[in-house]
Amino acid sequence: MAQVRDGLTMDLYGEEELNNFFHKTLTFGQQKSVMLSAYRKAGKPLIDTARQLLRSRRKSASKGSSLDKSFGMKPMRSKKPALLVGSRRFGGFKGFHGHLVDSGTVKRYRKTKNGKVSTGTMPALNIWSDALQKETPGMIQNMRGELIESLNRLVQRNLKKQAKVS
Repeated sequence: MAQVRDGLTMDLYGEEELNNFFHKTLTFGQQKSVMLSAYRKAGKPLIDTARQLLRSRRKSASKGSSLDKSFGMKPMRSKKPALLVGSRRFGGFKGFHGHLVDSGTVKRYRKTKNGKVSTGTMPALNIWSDALQKETPGMIQNMRGELIESLNRLVQRNLKKQAKVS
């Protein structure tokens, strides 16, 4: 049975108490917290696979470049819980060139300030599309399990709070 509240949809089958607990007892912030926690844990294999693909496909043998250190997740500010997964370019992360490495560049024919006609091209490594294709089936399975675990942790936390109050 699907219930929608503030743009958030979640299906829990077989357990009416959990469904009522999620949609009627929890605030929207708690619901969002449960969902983001599950998203983070389910998305870690995607980041690990993308990091492995980057290290195996780039020409230089340097380990731990600024790009693969910047791979991570950032929660989006929206009504629906969502995470951005990719190269981060805020704070101490320096992944501002992640889109160039992933999709590559084409030959440019405009002159630069120094008078050069072309500054070269970068071949596409297709890190994120290949990682997503490889990890999607496992992520969906992990998401279900992580969602149940995250909801279980919240239930246990609420039970402890109720025990302290009583």
